[in-house]
Amino acid sequence: MSGVRVGYSADKSTLLVNPTISEFEDNGLNLLVSGKAGSINMIEMDGTEISEDSIEKAFVLGQEMIDKLCQVQQDFLSKCEKKDLTSFATYNYPPEELKAQVAQIITHQELEKLYESSKTEWEAAFSGWRNQLRDFLKTKLADESITDKGIYTREKAYMSMELLVREYFKELILDKNVRVDGRKLDEIRQLYAETGLLEQVHGSALFWRGDTQILNICTLGAPGDVQLVDDMVNDATEKRYMHHYNFPPFSVNEAMKIRGTGNREIGHGKLAEKAVEFVIPPKAEFPYTIRLVSDCLSSGGSTSMGSVCASTLALMDA
Repeated sequence: MSGVRVGYSADKSTLLVNPTISEFEDNGLNLLVSGKAGSINMIEMDGTEISEDSIEKAFVLGQEMIDKLCQVQQDFLSKCEKKDLTSFATYNYPPEELKAQVAQIITHQELEKLYESSKTEWEAAFSGWRNQLRDFLKTKLADESITDKGIYTREKAYMSMELLVREYFKELILDKNVRVDGRKLDEIRQLYAETGLLEQVHGSALFWRGDTQILNICTLGAPGDVQLVDDMVNDATEKRYMHHYNFPPFSVNEAMKIRGTGNREIGHGKLAEKAVEFVIPPKAEFPYTIRLVSDCLSSGGSTSMGSVCASTLALMDA
């Protein structure tokens, strides 16, 4: 596997692989791709408005370089002593015997009950299945005729259940062209948006997509309220636009202590920040410091993209 960064040249006439810091500054394209020979499996990108044709060329160039770097690794491995790789790695999947017995408890008819179910119904179904599997394990482990008790563990049984559910997902999508909630592949969940909910703040918005609800608050500060940031290149860089993201436990029906901001919240906040920063007015036109805070009131997936939508609405409201 390998990863490369793709950006524009200074005059934006050509694409560069792994540009230097001086070449990369303000070039309008920051594309990081990783993958293996023949396929890309992860993308991270930001930039100004770019045509689809240019993006496609950037992906092609990135894939070409990934292929070359993977070939370098293959050439190196060819010079090493060949050994049986199975002696280095084993896969701790549940055995077929256990999967077959779990499939008798969680039948295809039981899985079909998930179709077009709500999130609450999903959680109730999974809770019931886990209880059934616990009862099943008690019976199995009490049976003295079973000699290999290692395969009958709670982790293995739960993994078997997850594999069954995953196979059901594949069947719905690949064979029936529908998602588990009944939507077709080209349909999105119901959307709802509202702005100006909070009168005492500069801007506010609620964005609602399926089970995901994001409340965003925009606060404007004086030019002197900038955040000073030290990074690997510059000291005390002034940051006049920032986006912060909060994911309280109640958004996923959990009762937990609210601690300091975690890596996930920092990452999601930065992800949404990068998506919006290229449309923030320049300092000469709008000198104010801008702070956005996205609070996840309910989570059904894609909360970072929901934060982008709520942030955009709150900015326009402000």
